[in-house]
Amino acid sequence: MKRLAITGMGAVTAIGVGTELLAPKSLVDSKVSHSSGMCCLKDFQPKKHLSLKGMQFLTRATKMGLIATNEATNLDLLSPFDLGVVLGTEYVSLEVISNFDSIVINDGPSYVSAMSSPNTLANSVASQLGIKNNATALNTTISTGCCSSLDAIGYAANSLLESRANAVIVGGVDEVNLHVKTYSDSNRANSLGEGAGIVLMQKEESSHPLLYYHAWSSNYNSMVSRTDLIMSVCLDALNRAELSINDISLLAIGANSVEMDAVFEAIDIILRSSNFINKLPCFSLRPLLGNTFGADGVLHIIAVVEASNNLLIPPTKNASLLNCPDSLKLYEVPEKFSPGYTLIIESEEKGNVSAVVVSAPESKNL
Repeated sequence: MKRLAITGMGAVTAIGVGTELLAPKSLVDSKVSHSSGMCCLKDFQPKKHLSLKGMQFLTRATKMGLIATNEATNLDLLSPFDLGVVLGTEYVSLEVISNFDSIVINDGPSYVSAMSSPNTLANSVASQLGIKNNATALNTTISTGCCSSLDAIGYAANSLLESRANAVIVGGVDEVNLHVKTYSDSNRANSLGEGAGIVLMQKEESSHPLLYYHAWSSNYNSMVSRTDLIMSVCLDALNRAELSINDISLLAIGANSVEMDAVFEAIDIILRSSNFINKLPCFSLRPLLGNTFGADGVLHIIAVVEASNNLLIPPTKNASLLNCPDSLKLYEVPEKFSPGYTLIIESEEKGNVSAVVVSAPESKNL
């Protein structure tokens, strides 16, 4: 399969604004509060990063998405017809919908602000990204739970390969609030997180790639076990990339603590059946950042870029509390490695499974 280039990236997480905060050494030193099962960005000040014009009508998620996009893109050389937007999200409009309906029911329709109506739509953030960046090639929102941003990556890749756009702003965003607070567990891997991750995808001939995209696979099947479904999706992604598990040098996992066990089991079976000799390094941002839903997959991609640039495996917070099998290795502090191909997995409990294969540029030892 023809590979594509990731040429820019931006991130807003509970740690703060900037992709450098997802670098391995920065992750070790990061202090994030998981108060009441929610992992929020504290002291969020969008005025430092965005124009004040119209800001009062933008949601928190839209502001995070715009900030991440500004960090990821330099669009001066692109025409509007060259540029598209594909965004993954899950609960981005839930608070606005709840407040909107509450006012309508309790006070009456005449008390609802007309300016709040567009924000009740799931595609409101993607629409604002398209408007602010003058992107007219395509504008798509994907909502498949925690798999949303990886599925957005796959959709954007297909759009580029079909020449529907020459560059795509792609990623995911979700915000946390009491309306979407659902669960938390003792090791904090299930805390509700928020953030935005954006990358700029272009065709391979683009200069100065940060990462190469090779393949994507996604599936949902409630009739088979979670382990079998995860194995199927991962093997399909590897097959599309014309690789085997033996070619993978790093594994990134987006899953809650229960689903993480299924991912571990699936990868362990694949490794053992392939006679993989060494332990496969892996990491997860979930224990630190919480479940960022629509942003989770692309934030792991950004962490992979930072890992490749620094030649260090990202640490996993509370790694010793996870049931990692002998064939895999989690690290609580960064460890040196030679970047190559990375398999990124997002597994939604009782839902979709998605996987993406990426690689470091040749200059990073591939």
